[in-house]
Amino acid sequence: RVHVARTMSADYVSQGGAYGAVYGTLAVFLCISLAIGYRFLRSATQDSDQYLTARNSQGIVSLSLSFFATGAGAWVLFTVPEASIIGGPVALAGYTLSTLVPIAIFGWIGPIMRKHLPFGCTFSDYVQLRYGSLVNVYCTLVSLLYLCLYLTAEFSAIGDAVLALCDPADVYDAAAAGGVTDKGHRLKLGLVLGVSLCTLLYTAIGGLPVSLVTDKVQGVGIFLFTFLVCIAAFTADSGADGRSDRWEEVTTTGTGDPAATGAGGSTYGNSFKMAFILISALTCANMMHSGFQQRVWAAEDQAKLRKGAIGGILLTIPLMVLYGVVGMVSYREYGPFLFPQFPSFAGFYALNELNVGWQVCAVILTTMMVASSADTIQTGVAAIFKPFTTYVLVRDWKVLPSEAEAPRTIVALNFVLAAVVVNVPAIVISTHRGDAHLSV
Repeated sequence: RVHVARTMSADYVSQGGAYGAVYGTLAVFLCISLAIGYRFLRSATQDSDQYLTARNSQGIVSLSLSFFATGAGAWVLFTVPEASIIGGPVALAGYTLSTLVPIAIFGWIGPIMRKHLPFGCTFSDYVQLRYGSLVNVYCTLVSLLYLCLYLTAEFSAIGDAVLALCDPADVYDAAAAGGVTDKGHRLKLGLVLGVSLCTLLYTAIGGLPVSLVTDKVQGVGIFLFTFLVCIAAFTADSGADGRSDRWEEVTTTGTGDPAATGAGGSTYGNSFKMAFILISALTCANMMHSGFQQRVWAAEDQAKLRKGAIGGILLTIPLMVLYGVVGMVSYREYGPFLFPQFPSFAGFYALNELNVGWQVCAVILTTMMVASSADTIQTGVAAIFKPFTTYVLVRDWKVLPSEAEAPRTIVALNFVLAAVVVNVPAIVISTHRGDAHLSV
């Protein structure tokens, strides 16, 4: 389908401004990472275990912000407003719970895992010991597939978000492949490559310890910019007719999915069904997220892990609620234009009414969200490959020196594998000319 952002404003983010906002934000994270990762580059004794686990080093505040930033990907900007429009408050509550339940489960079973597997890195270590290699290979492949899809959605989101805020005359064309002009595709490719390479670079430099530090900055930034951007979006006023009827509809049962409910709209039964599906699907999926799993062993102790999980939950709730309400407000103001064709772009309809400064804030916010998810996924994938590089290539095949002899070789290889297996496919799929908007 063609991605079109409607706007009645003459102000748009220029392509130069979009590049500046995205790359400027990434440069901040890179500088922080270089400063912190410098000791890893100088240390000849730094082993890959600390590099990939940050074992027993994180307190409550760090874990709270890390759980929050890890889950607050740019998918929130698209799917949460859409869910609140289609399923109303019930679906929004279900979506919110779907992001909280995995964190709560990690806070519950994490201490148990730490007790019985104190030197673990991801859940793959437990699966290997409990069920053997065959089951572990299967679980690893499922995890890699999910993380690849997740990263693809995040890369797609940074491109879609910026294109939605640029001048549609420059980036959209119904006759072009995927509805996007060559200029728009080049812009999207430049943004995706920038985010991918920058996050991969700074996570490769400092590993999980650096990722956790950037999570603090990203977590605070995401929380503050969310409030600023959402409050600005709440001021949208289209002056269109029928707003009170649309508001009543979207704040009760929602509009429903026309493909599923037909012209009769939604019911509370459909909304509860949607909420149940979201909770089940996202909980199961995020349990396979190795980035979340790493935080279990990064906590200083079991008590801080539980409290950090609670902190992450408390930070996530207002994020989800705010974006859900943004979707409802956008439907009230622009219902005929965004539904049923473009409900996932609901938030951007409201932002296009604001001046360009607020739109730049939205670009910075999106960049922080994508970077927080991307660096977590990349360190998580590198951790997944650690048993393969350590036991197969070093111990069994003896094609690499031992970790004691060349610790950086093992670490570098893990990130090379992460780039090849996850980053490259995510870049190709998210920038494909015929791509549809992907969301997780």
